[in-house]
Amino acid sequence: MRRYLQFCMLFLFAVPFSACLNNNDSDCDPTLFCNTFRPTEASVYLSITNDTENLAVPLSVYFGNASDSSLYFRDTVSGGSVSYVLPIEQRYSFVVKYRQRGATVYAVDGGKLSYNSTTNCNETCYTTRDLSLNLKLID
Repeated sequence: MRRYLQFCMLFLFAVPFSACLNNNDSDCDPTLFCNTFRPTEASVYLSITNDTENLAVPLSVYFGNASDSSLYFRDTVSGGSVSYVLPIEQRYSFVVKYRQRGATVYAVDGGKLSYNSTTNCNETCYTTRDLSLNLKLID
């Protein structure tokens, strides 16, 4: 009887802890940074040509495709690069107007700002998918 009582006591103590030992969350890294807030904005990084003909260039930003003519904003850019923080889950088109040897040349590029989510230690972690676009003139 004493043996049976010891077995029952061991069983009662072991069962609650078995869930801790049988953790199937093999992707748990408590040292990993986890942003648990779903992002609403992401960054766009643009590389621009600035030379003697193009000290400051006009930039137009469109929702969707530039051909859809849904203008979001305009800016004048000087320097070799510029960045913007824009609302996420949108597709954007960027158009830069250059002068090259007396002719007007347009550089067009775009993409969609979004985010990725992963699970770490039973929490959803978010990272933004920023855009890096090359709108430089090609010689």
